[in-house]
Amino acid sequence: MRRSRRDGGFTLFEVMAAVLVLGMLYSVLANSAMQGLHSEGETRRRLEASLIADRALADLELQLSLGELPPSGSAEEELDPYRIRVTVQPFDATVLRVPPEPGAAAPEVTPPADSLLAPPSSGNEGRLRRIDIQVSWPEASEERSVGRTTFAFDTTGLEEVFPEEGEQAQAADEPPSEDAIQAMEKALRGLQ
Repeated sequence: MRRSRRDGGFTLFEVMAAVLVLGMLYSVLANSAMQGLHSEGETRRRLEASLIADRALADLELQLSLGELPPSGSAEEELDPYRIRVTVQPFDATVLRVPPEPGAAAPEVTPPADSLLAPPSSGNEGRLRRIDIQVSWPEASEERSVGRTTFAFDTTGLEEVFPEEGEQAQAADEPPSEDAIQAMEKALRGLQ
């Protein structure tokens, strides 16, 4: 009795082809797993940076609610591997005005230097500040960052323009003083 070659098992060529297919499948799966781990790490670092930026913003807003305006300039802090940069600068609110219709003459209205929304000028920072918080970290060969922006209003000197509620009830019986009238007129001119 004679046995044919096909009755016994696999040939060497068939085994090698199966190993090659399994090797290719393994390398595709390993590559996908490595990309997933890299994405997970990047997402985790971005989330941590966002939480650090939110915490820095909350600290600033607490400071602002207590009436403390941070000084203009930049401050930088290291929190390994993150770098936190807080920049405070005067903000010109006049850039927010609606532009005039095309062809119409643009009115040149500049609020007085002592108005509430006066633009920053030399020696005067104005009342409005822009606060930028940027948290950056190295990611492979690049630097990634997350940012937050808020605005602060310097409230010093507003007590004479806008008295407290208790003072309003007391002052309701009395006519406003000449100084209070002038302060209100200046504030209103600045809002026009």
